[in-house]
Amino acid sequence: MSKRTLYKYFPSKVTLVEQYLAYLRELVVDPRGGQADGPRERLMRLFTIPEPGDGRLRGCPFHNAAVEAASAMPEVTEFVHTQKRAFATAIVDLCRDYGASDPSLLGHQIALLYEGAAALSTSLDDVEPWAYARTTVEMLLDHARPDARATSSAAGRA
Repeated sequence: MSKRTLYKYFPSKVTLVEQYLAYLRELVVDPRGGQADGPRERLMRLFTIPEPGDGRLRGCPFHNAAVEAASAMPEVTEFVHTQKRAFATAIVDLCRDYGASDPSLLGHQIALLYEGAAALSTSLDDVEPWAYARTTVEMLLDHARPDARATSSAAGRA
């Protein structure tokens, strides 16, 4: 599609980028989805190791848009901020459903691991960071609930 055709439907680059990101937001799997699964399973699903494909890993389109928009397109930057905050909030909510003793801390740690795995996978063009992040999230979840700490303390005294 030519630039001329694009601008026939989208009056500016900002509008085009916002519409593209809005479309992607609808496609992104809501981490709270899959209500038949428990919160731990839904959190772990975020860290499913992508299949290596034929092409390069392109990373998170929201992150890519934020980098490209920088100060040139503040509307796009705000759209990305809103999306990223909503994603982190959904993860915090799942951590609360999981029974974490500090769901806010755990949720933000998991969101950070997700973002880091996505960024490093893109930089390295390798899926291995997802495996490291997944292992780390499993350990965090294993120790996140008050009953998990009591069990590990009792096991240490035995």
